[in-house]
Amino acid sequence: MKKTQQERVNLCRLMECLDDDRKKELLQLWEDYEQNLSIEAQVVKAFDKLETLFQHNQGDNPVDFDYQFNLTYGQEQTNIFPLFIKLRKIIDEETIKKIKV
Repeated sequence: MKKTQQERVNLCRLMECLDDDRKKELLQLWEDYEQNLSIEAQVVKAFDKLETLFQHNQGDNPVDFDYQFNLTYGQEQTNIFPLFIKLRKIIDEETIKKIKV
């Protein structure tokens, strides 16, 4: 089962106790996020990618951690708004420092 399919199954399981209207609403929000349809979904995806990069730079990683990966990870999602482009630049600069060490 693909990751997305498993996540959907898990979400539906978590929502079993909710009424049908609430389930439908949450499932629509989840689908929007998965398909990156709305501005809100795009913003959340961009923050999700930036947060991962931030963790890689701030976390306690294995000695052989591939920081080069950070320089390409999530570019599509983080190059959509000026704020995210600026944040990405800062994080990329920190990543480059890690690579040079």
